[in-house]
Amino acid sequence: MKDKYIAKIKKLLRLARGTSSPEEAANAIAKAQAYMRQHGISENDAELFDIQEAASAGAPSDASTPPRYMHILCDLVCKAFGVECYISGEYRASGSLKRHVRFYGSDSRPEIAAYAFDVLSRQMMAERKKYQDKHCKRCGPSTRVARGDQFCEGWVFGARDVIAVYDVSPEEKSRLELYRKNLHSTKGLRDGDMRTAKACRGAEFAATAGFIAGKNARLHQGVNGQSNRPLALGRV
Repeated sequence: MKDKYIAKIKKLLRLARGTSSPEEAANAIAKAQAYMRQHGISENDAELFDIQEAASAGAPSDASTPPRYMHILCDLVCKAFGVECYISGEYRASGSLKRHVRFYGSDSRPEIAAYAFDVLSRQMMAERKKYQDKHCKRCGPSTRVARGDQFCEGWVFGARDVIAVYDVSPEEKSRLELYRKNLHSTKGLRDGDMRTAKACRGAEFAATAGFIAGKNARLHQGVNGQSNRPLALGRV
């Protein structure tokens, strides 16, 4: 029942924001406030329901402590599409952990961000494997992993250099912060730990190669792959 009144309040608030008539705006706000008082709904409650969530299909790492490059990739995508995110996970029947990243924000941007994250993750990991196959032929397993992690850290910094940051309004930033606080209180969300790439022989070369490769990061328009036209990583 509460959702029904929240929907009405949202409709009135949208009307107040969209009308050019001061009288109509004042009337809509008064009605919205009356609904809120009558049904015990705060302005924060109503605003929370303007935020959408969308999950990535996967993640570049399923580790219990996600690598630093995954955190940076999350931040890159959030800035590019004007959203925020948190890393989640679920256990498979086998008992192994499956990671996802859940993006939240306004309109369809979380869904697009989740799609972009998956695309960029695949590009990064494909480039990582290509680098390892070429430059880690004689490396032991630990050095191969360390160089791969260094490459990925370089890759995300390179990709971050070519994105355009989405301009989020102060009002939307407030709603996103409110939603984040709600996640902390209702889902026990907390700031997670991350694993930095280990130092190794050839680390600087690997990071530099990753940085150069990351500058060629590309996305394509269409969440379901309907178009091959390039899609910018963000907008000003």
